[in-house]
Amino acid sequence: MSVLRLLAPSGGEHEVVVSLDSENNEWSFRGLGFDFLASPIANGEDVDSSAFSGWQAEVSRQGSGDSIVSIWITCPPSGELTEDLFASACLKELGRFWDLFGELEGAE
Repeated sequence: MSVLRLLAPSGGEHEVVVSLDSENNEWSFRGLGFDFLASPIANGEDVDSSAFSGWQAEVSRQGSGDSIVSIWITCPPSGELTEDLFASACLKELGRFWDLFGELEGAE
């Protein structure tokens, strides 16, 4: 498990917690109003084996209504996805759909 501290443009600090459940090969992401699991996927299908191409998650943000989006985290070329790489990939994907810090900064 890694706790990442992110600095918003306004100077506010936010924590993101990511971890890998190696038994189920699922990643978890908590923070910035999100709490989700990313499951392994191969060719668009759920998989139980180690032969997969990435992780997929259905994501919504607390307080943003019924908006649910699907994000995709690709396996890196090395095949090893670290906690930092997973968090960065999630932030990139989530940023396509939400203003990650602006909505939080306005709520404080």
